[in-house]
Amino acid sequence: IDLGNDAIKLWTESDQNEVVGNIHENPELLENKQ
Repeated sequence: IDLGNDAIKLWTESDQNEVVGNIHENPELLENKQ
């Protein structure tokens, strides 16, 4: 049983949602990363 990949997928999805939410609230964050 490999739970590692599932855990990574769940963490990645939640992390992406958090990052997208932060960008919507703070557009300057996206500019700083470029």
